[in-house]
Amino acid sequence: MSPDDLLDLVRLGTPSASTDGSVVVAPIARADRAANRMVSRIHRLEGGVLVPLTGDDASSPTVAPDGHAVAFLRPVKGETQLHLLPLDGGEARALTDFPHGVLGAQWLPDGSGLVVVAPLARSAPDLEGTRTFIAQEAERQDTARVTEARLYRYWDRWLTDERTHHVFVVPLDGDARQVSPGLDAWLALGPMVDLSTQVAIAPDGSRAVISAASAPHGGEGEPPMPRYALWELALEGEPRVRALTPDHVGNDRGPVFVDESTVLFGATKGLDDYSAPPILTLLDLASGEERTLTDDWDLTPGTWLVDGVRALVVAEERARARLFSVDLESGERTRLTTEGSLGRPVIAGDRLLMTQQSIAYPARLVHVPRADAGEPELVADPNAERLAELELGRVEELEVKGARGDAVQLFVVHPPGEPESPPPLVHMIHGGPHGTFGDVWHYRWNAHAFAAPGYVAALVNFHGSTSFGHESTRSIQGAWGEMPTEDVMAATDLLIERGVVDPERMAITGGSYGGYMCSWIPTVTDRFQCAIAHAAVTDLGAMLATDWTLGLSRGYGADPTVDPDRVARWSPAHHWKSHSTPTLVIHGERDFRVPLSQGLELYGALKMKGVEARLVVYPDENHWILSPANARHWYGEVHRWLARFLR
Repeated sequence: MSPDDLLDLVRLGTPSASTDGSVVVAPIARADRAANRMVSRIHRLEGGVLVPLTGDDASSPTVAPDGHAVAFLRPVKGETQLHLLPLDGGEARALTDFPHGVLGAQWLPDGSGLVVVAPLARSAPDLEGTRTFIAQEAERQDTARVTEARLYRYWDRWLTDERTHHVFVVPLDGDARQVSPGLDAWLALGPMVDLSTQVAIAPDGSRAVISAASAPHGGEGEPPMPRYALWELALEGEPRVRALTPDHVGNDRGPVFVDESTVLFGATKGLDDYSAPPILTLLDLASGEERTLTDDWDLTPGTWLVDGVRALVVAEERARARLFSVDLESGERTRLTTEGSLGRPVIAGDRLLMTQQSIAYPARLVHVPRADAGEPELVADPNAERLAELELGRVEELEVKGARGDAVQLFVVHPPGEPESPPPLVHMIHGGPHGTFGDVWHYRWNAHAFAAPGYVAALVNFHGSTSFGHESTRSIQGAWGEMPTEDVMAATDLLIERGVVDPERMAITGGSYGGYMCSWIPTVTDRFQCAIAHAAVTDLGAMLATDWTLGLSRGYGADPTVDPDRVARWSPAHHWKSHSTPTLVIHGERDFRVPLSQGLELYGALKMKGVEARLVVYPDENHWILSPANARHWYGEVHRWLARFLR
C-alpha cells in the first residue's frame, strides 16, 4: 500500500440515527487532491450501502428523533453554520447566521429545534455584541497578542482572540435564543474533547447539562489550568445557569441523562495527570448526591450512553476499544465485544450502531443487537472495493518480557508477500506517553504504509501505554525514558531471536513522545541504523514553552523551575554526547504542543556533532500533518530516509 493508496481511502465518521433506526446517516471524508484538503459529505444508509445525501463540506450530521430531517454543519462565507435538510424532499437551508459560526448541535427530544454551541466574544457575549466586536477588531492596526494567563495558546491556536462558548436553542422556525447567560467557559477547547459528548438534554427537553471549562483570566485566584465542570441550563422559560460540580478537583465530562433528575458522567480525581481514568458517577440533580460506579475499574472509559438500567461503555482494554455493559445499580461490568476497536455507539431502534476498525482495516459501519449484544456485524464498508485491490501484510500480536519482567504487548505488521531473507525492522513508537498504538487504522502513522517497501513494522505498547492498568500507565512518571526503552529493546531482541528481522538493518520512528524516544534511545545505544523524530520532545526543561504546562512536573518527576538537574536526567538535550544515530527531524511550525524549537535543537546538535541529519519543517502544519499534499510529502521523506540506511 503506497501513500497514494492510503490517501485514496475514505474516512467514516460517527453515525447518527432516528429513534426507531429507520434513518441512518454518517459523514464520510475524503482527500481532495486538487484542492489539497479533506472534504466531507453526509451519506445515508440504504440497503447496506452508504449513499451520498449532500454535496461537499457537510459534516457533523444529526438525525431528527422522528427521522423527518437531518441537521448538519457547512461553511457559509467562511463560518460554519447549522443547516437543515428535510428528508421528504426540498433543499437544505441554513438555520443560523452566527458571527463566529456554530461548533455543534443536538436535537431537542420533540424535534422542534436544536441545542447549539457557538463561540461569542468574551467581552460582548451575545450575537450583536460579537458582530460589533469583530468589526472593531478589523479596524485595529496593531497585531499584539497580550495575556497574563498561564494557558494562552492551545495546539495551534492563540487563546487571546476573546472567544468563549455559549449555548442556544435554535427552533426550526424562529429566532435563536441564548440560554447560557454569564457563562465564561469552553465546552471543547481542542481536538482531544468530543463536543458532541459535552451536552446532554433532559428527556422532556426542559433543561440541559453541559460540561464546560472556565476560561482563564490571568488574574488573582486563577486555577492553574481550566477544569471541566458540570453546569445546568434551563432550555425553557427564563435563561438560568447553575453550577453542579463547582468544587470537584478534577474534570467532569460526558454528561448523559439517566432519567429526568439523574445524570451519568465521568469524573477524574485530579487535573495534573491526564492518564487518570474518568470514574463513571451518578449525580442526582435535585439533591446533589453522587454515587460512583467504576472507581475500582482498571480500565479507561472513553465514551458511554445510557440504555435502560445499564450504561453501554466503550473502554480501552489491551489496546482495543471494547464495548462493556455497566449496571447502573450495582456497577457490575460485562464485556460485550472483543474484536477490533469501536467508536461511539448510537441507539438505532433495536440495535446499536458504531464504527469498527483495526490495524487490518479502516473504519466501517457495524451493529450489535441491544437485547443480546455480541461481536459486531458488518453493516456497510465504504472502503471495501479499494481494500480488495490492495495487498496488505499479515498482522501479528505478540508478548515479550519487558521492564520489571512484565508482559509487554506488541503488534507486528509484516511486509506483503513472503520475503526470502529477514527484512529490516522499523519500530513505530507512539506518542503520549500515555497513549497506545491500538488495534486501529492510523492515517498519519499507518503500519501497512510503513511495511509496504519490505519492512517489518513493530508497534510496542510499552510501560506508560494506556489500557494495561493504571499502575503500568503511571509507572514511567519521573523516568520517562527508562522502562519504555527497555521494552522496545526487549521487543527488538525477540524479533531478532525469532529470525523475523535483520539485526543489521533496524530503525526507530515516532512522533511527539515517540519523537522523544527517537531522541533518547540513540543516547543509550547505537543499535539502530537511523531514526525519524517527528514533533520530538528533546529538551524537557525547555518544554515550559509548550501550550499545556500542567502535569509537566508529574511526568518529569520534578518541577523544572525547582529541580532542573532531576529533569535533565531524562532529557535527550543533556546527553547529545553519545548520540550518533542519523536522524530525520520533522516538525510543524504551528505546533504549540511541542514547539518547533525542540526539533531545531535536535537538528542543530546533530549537525554540530557531524551526525547525518535532515530537517523537514511544514510552515502551515501543527502537531499533525493534515493536508493531503503535506501528508504525501511526509511519507516520501520517511520512506527515502529509511531506504537510505536500511537498503
